[in-house]
Amino acid sequence: MSIIQKGQLIELHYDIYVLEEGGEAFPVGSTRDGEPFAFIPGVMETEPPGLGVELLGKPIDFSGEILLKPENAFGEALPPEQATAQVELSSFPEGFPVEKGMMFEAEVPNQGIVLGTIVEIQDNSAIIFYGHPLAGKTIRFKVEIISAKDASDEDVKRLMKQYQG
Repeated sequence: MSIIQKGQLIELHYDIYVLEEGGEAFPVGSTRDGEPFAFIPGVMETEPPGLGVELLGKPIDFSGEILLKPENAFGEALPPEQATAQVELSSFPEGFPVEKGMMFEAEVPNQGIVLGTIVEIQDNSAIIFYGHPLAGKTIRFKVEIISAKDASDEDVKRLMKQYQG
């Protein structure tokens, strides 16, 4: 039986769930109603990185669950005192579209580059939540591999263009 290896073009569908401490699972996303997710292990990372790592070595017809602890999923959550901040709108770059729900990368002292989400706009400032919304959460994926084949140079170029814009 063939297994998933670095350098292959993998296409799959998944459902993603957040597992709460009591064991209850809440759905947070799926690819089932759209195009399958495609990636090439060893050439491009998955989001979260742990998903791609866990798929390596699985049979090419794998269908099942993958459980990721926070450190292998979206990372640990920032401490509450570092997770939110009020930022003056004038500190955003000129022309930056400041809108509720917008996500962006920001440099946070002692944390490096982290994901930021505008959760509220008040007068001349924005309330920002720093960190991935799923940080600190255990994540469960229900995965169904659709295809796995050696990736061509064309596959690499197509996916890089698709994901990098």
